[in-house]
Formats: sequence, C-alpha cells, structure tokens
Amino acid sequence: MAFQTLIPIIRTARPDDAQAISRLYHDAYTPADGGDPRKCYPYPQFLEPELLASILKCDSIHWLVAEIDDKIVGTMGAIVNIGNQEDRIAECFGFVVDKDWRFQHLGSNLFRSLYDFLSTTGNAEFIIVEARTANSGGWKIVRHCDFIPLGLEPYAHKMPVGSESMLLTGKISVNALAQRNLSNNTSDQVYRLSLPILSSLGCIPLSINKNISAYSFSNNLAVSQLLLLDDGYELSLPELQDNTCHIDIYEEDAANGPPAKLSILARHKAGIVSLQRLEGKDTQGIRYQRKYFVAYLNKQPIAYVFVVWDLLDHRMRILDLRSHIDGIQGILIQHALEIVVAKIADTPLTVVVDIRADNVRLIATLETLGFSPTVYYPALIAEGAYRVDAVQFTRLYNLKYDECQGLVDLKEWALAFTLASKITIK
Repeated sequence: MAFQTLIPIIRTARPDDAQAISRLYHDAYTPADGGDPRKCYPYPQFLEPELLASILKCDSIHWLVAEIDDKIVGTMGAIVNIGNQEDRIAECFGFVVDKDWRFQHLGSNLFRSLYDFLSTTGNAEFIIVEARTANSGGWKIVRHCDFIPLGLEPYAHKMPVGSESMLLTGKISVNALAQRNLSNNTSDQVYRLSLPILSSLGCIPLSINKNISAYSFSNNLAVSQLLLLDDGYELSLPELQDNTCHIDIYEEDAANGPPAKLSILARHKAGIVSLQRLEGKDTQGIRYQRKYFVAYLNKQPIAYVFVVWDLLDHRMRILDLRSHIDGIQGILIQHALEIVVAKIADTPLTVVVDIRADNVRLIATLETLGFSPTVYYPALIAEGAYRVDAVQFTRLYNLKYDECQGLVDLKEWALAFTLASKITIK
C-alpha cells in the first residue's frame, strides 16, 4: 500500500467502539491457518465486542484509539494503579495497529499519547509494558519513549507463531528512583540480573547477602519459627508438649475470594508483590483456573496464596500471598506447585511470581524450589517514605530455556540482549 499522509485523531475509546476494536485484535491474531484468534491471544475478552464494551466503561482503565476518516486503525490501553494506592503502578496492554497503517509512526503517536496521560496525571510512577519478541515493532516503540528492558518472560503466551517469550519493559519516574530503599540486601543471582538495569539508570544496586536460609517446607513447624507480620492481630499459638504446630492447607472456591480476615491484610508484606495484573477471561469459563490455597492453624485461617493458571498458554501466575505469620510462605507455595504439577504430567508449564527483592528468605525459598530471577523492577512498590525493588522469578516444567532463548532476537537493543544472556534457568 502506498505511504499515507493522513493525520490520525487519537481519542479516548468509547463503549460503542468495541466492535471496531475487537476487529483489530481479530485480524492481528488470526493464525495463518485460519484458526481461532481467541486461542492465540492471552486476553480473548478483547475479541468479544460485548465483553469489551463493558471493559471500556471501567474507571480503572484508560483506553485510546487512533481514528482516520472515522475508521479506528489502532488502539492501546492501560490499567491505572494495579498495586496499592501509594504504588502508582500502571500496566499498558493491547497495542495493535491495522495492517494497512503499520510502519507509519501511528503506533508511536498512539503510545506517546497514552504515556503522556499516565505520566502527567500523576497516575503512574512506574509503567509496565510487555512487548513481543517475535515482532520488534512493539519494543521499538517503547524504546523510542525511553522505556528500558527489565527482563525476559520465557514461554509467556501462545501466539500465532507459537509459544512466544515476552520482553518486559518499564519506565520509572525520577521521583520513584530517588525514593529507593537501599538499606536491605538481596541474593547473588538477583544482584547479577539487576546490575545492567540499574547501571543504565545510574542507580546503586542492593548489597549481596550470601547467608540466606529458606523458609521451612514442613507443615509441622516449631512455634519459635513463626513470627507475626501484623502486630495488631491476636493469634493464640498452640501450646504443645513438643513445641510444634501443624499447618493445614485447603483449596477453596476462587469465586468466594479469600477469608475476609486475610483479604484486608496489607499487600506485599509477606514478600509476594500483589499486583492486579491484567487477566484473561473467556466466555466458556474453561481456559483459566483461579485457585486459593488457604492455610489454617488451630482451625483459624492465617494465610493464603492465590494462583491463576492459563491452560492454553501453559502458564501460571502466583499473584498474591497474604499472611498473619511470617514463616509459612514456603509451605504454601510448595503446596500450590505440588497440586498443579500433579495435573500437568508431561505437558509444559511456566510458573512466574513477582516478589520483593529484599525478602532474602523468600528468594532462597524460590531458588530452592527451582525458580530463577528473570525480571528486575527498580523501585516498584511503595512502603512508607521509600520504594522497594522487586524481582520476577520463573520456573519451567518440561521446557528448556535454551530453546526459548534461541528464538529471541534482541541484538538491535543491546541492553535487552545483555539481560537475556544473563538469565539462566535450569
């Protein structure tokens, strides 16, 4: 098609745009063999006009479209404040441009408008964008807006080209970086991954703590191992002759949510960074499994872990863990993994979790369970007057990282290439 010179109108999307926006996703993600595009995109709700129309009414989402001659030719959105109110983290998603309007700077203009809104309204100190690696167009646009690579997400989503890894990128405000808490330390593996990212920002890395012990993996814990995270909670620990207590874990209906006494606990405190990341939804209700595993002590609910499993992407996120007690994180995570792994047999699975970079015991726990650091987020979450770094850990089942790495071509972005080469997954 000949080069076009019409200037697009970039505006906020309306519910009555849903049909046109869905068509863009349908055209972009239909595989060459003519299969169902909803099976080749992690957010199939965007391909359902009725579902999308309801999403466009949400106050927590800012969604833009690019329009030329009354035709929508591009779109992208962002969820505002996916963490605590103080975190001010935004997640961008859904970048797509009509095939007749690609390579004409429309995508750059669209993303720049979205970024300007997020940064100037004070809604975002940290902006996250997940970019495809099989198509360099997305990450070239965010790089043009001075985003930096934060790491690689191997085998992240099933796309028309197959199981594709994603490049996680971010933009962190100067104010957020100035508030980084440097008084804590981290593990050697996390330190090495963080170096090129922090160096590009002119930031000091956390110190290394080489004497790290993991949380216990035994359901029979010594009472002395249990430390209260929340001073305001009165919990009567059992008085047993052998000074041990038993933790019981049950899977509970995700539709009901976690026990009320646990859901009000502060996010991030137990070590897992609890972000309300964009999740896929399907009309049949069979692609995504959402599970709560709740721990009980003396028949009292004391902690839970929440996971979301995408059966088509073969990917599970550990999205939340809240607890009245420090010391049972390892038991909960191990239990959730054992339940899921027992179901997958020889099929592939990628498990990811974001945690605080300064929780050295949780880091040691994940490393013991076979996880490796793959993404580093400087100054991601707020805690009082400071901001705390975070790290994403990944565990692969029946998959080889070397094979995934060979399909990722990031040589045009030196920092992204360096980061991918520093990641080692067993």
